[in-house]
Amino acid sequence: MSKTTISVKLKIIDLSSEKKEFLDNYFNEYAKATTFCQLRIRRLLRNTHWLGKKEKSSKKWIFESGICDLCGENKELVNEDRNSGEPAKICKRCYNGRYGNQMIRKLFVSTKKREVQENMDIRRVAKLNNTHYHRIPEEAFDMIKAADTAEKRRKKNVEYDKKRQMEFIEMFNDEKKRAARPKKPNERETRYVHISKLESPSKGYTLNGIKRKIDGMGKKIERAEKGLSRKKIFGYQGNRIKLDSNWVRFDLAESEITIPSLFKEMKLRITGPTNVHSKSGQIYFAEWFERINKQPNNYCYLIRKTSSNGKYEYYLQYTYEAEVEANKEYAGCLGVDIGCSKLAAAVYYDSKNKKAQKPIEIFTNPIKKIKMRREKLIKLLSRVKVRHRRRKLMQLSKTEPIIDYTCHKTARKIVEMANTAKAFISMENLETGIKQKQQARETKKQKFYRNMFLFRKLSKLIEYKALLKGIKIVYVKPDYTSQTCSSCGADKEKTERPSQAIFRCLNPTCRYYQRDINADFNAAVNIAKKALNNTEVVTTLL
Repeated sequence: MSKTTISVKLKIIDLSSEKKEFLDNYFNEYAKATTFCQLRIRRLLRNTHWLGKKEKSSKKWIFESGICDLCGENKELVNEDRNSGEPAKICKRCYNGRYGNQMIRKLFVSTKKREVQENMDIRRVAKLNNTHYHRIPEEAFDMIKAADTAEKRRKKNVEYDKKRQMEFIEMFNDEKKRAARPKKPNERETRYVHISKLESPSKGYTLNGIKRKIDGMGKKIERAEKGLSRKKIFGYQGNRIKLDSNWVRFDLAESEITIPSLFKEMKLRITGPTNVHSKSGQIYFAEWFERINKQPNNYCYLIRKTSSNGKYEYYLQYTYEAEVEANKEYAGCLGVDIGCSKLAAAVYYDSKNKKAQKPIEIFTNPIKKIKMRREKLIKLLSRVKVRHRRRKLMQLSKTEPIIDYTCHKTARKIVEMANTAKAFISMENLETGIKQKQQARETKKQKFYRNMFLFRKLSKLIEYKALLKGIKIVYVKPDYTSQTCSSCGADKEKTERPSQAIFRCLNPTCRYYQRDINADFNAAVNIAKKALNNTEVVTTLL
């Protein structure tokens, strides 16, 4: 038996005007209190200085030892506190005693035994549930951490852009720093690359292109540094509120929920088998309600979303841990290759016969057409008249549900194929490879086509649907899966790709010699082989 986290989002429907107003006010009050806490915490931490230095090799923090100015003991000094006027070097224990999450939380919430300063009291800012008063400082700490992480990432991007700009300046000013690429038949001007990047696949830049690159990157760096000079606060929109596990009570027969401690016995109707017209929807929600009835929830979220007509919609996200029986015996592996031209290719590879057998299915990609249509609509919105803009926005809002439905449908089919064939599923681990390696040198058009590549969305859906049925998931490295022959194992030097959809092997001893086979099928077989041979496996789930 293994545990897996499952969540379902239930829409709150049939809200009266009073209930809508009450929910909206509560979300706004929650947002106001969280932003207030964030500003006060930043003011407190502004006059503290972290004394640790990080080693590049081990990536561990190193602190100097000394006598703490508060406790007087000889310890590692982690912070310098300047709030009291004179700087005081303090140890970790004293720092947590002053600026830890628990101690700062006490500065905001007043109780019968503890009073707080007027300018720090949350109760004067917003009217909320008592539990949320204690939780809001934690939310503010998370926002500060997210803002600091985003700022560090932006600084790294600026440093990288400056380094790239210096390379282009060296190429433009110094002939020794640039190397010419061989001219192609239709090229008029010579293209150059930096001498440090002779082995890169870049086709290079002309001298005019290098000059334009220097000017463009200079403007980009200037904008980024201007944004970094202004200290920004993450304004909390208040679109998500965490609820305790025992707050929500379900009336599954009437498809209603009550949150007694938060909304004073106010009943809220949710989507369920009693108010869904389609039979498939009734079966779907009946199954979920049965699971909710059996499993105690881990945590809940109350979510607010803005719909296409500008009004708010409310949802309850219910999360719980379910115990799943894992399958122990597998007859083979179902290799899944997720792509751009084709949404996915699923191929069953038999471990005994060592052959790719049925089911073999290649799923078409309607999402490509949808996203292309969406891009045209976005361009139209800038020049469409005001009276027609709302209608166009309604058309735009209909694309996301179609994409979600297509991904869910494809993921369900793949999991059913694996279940009937008694096989585990293997996929490529593309979480880091594509974006980190290619994002820096991609054009705007290439980035648009890469965004059609729904690997993360589809793989996570396959993962969670497979884990529900106890099917193992294996992620392998994506290296050379589309360039290696699945039959003879020939590398990219003995293979060719006449087009994106066709793969051709040039090895005379191979059964695929000079035959046009589907490239997605070939990649899916290679993925299955890697998982079965236990080579280049990154992670295994269940």
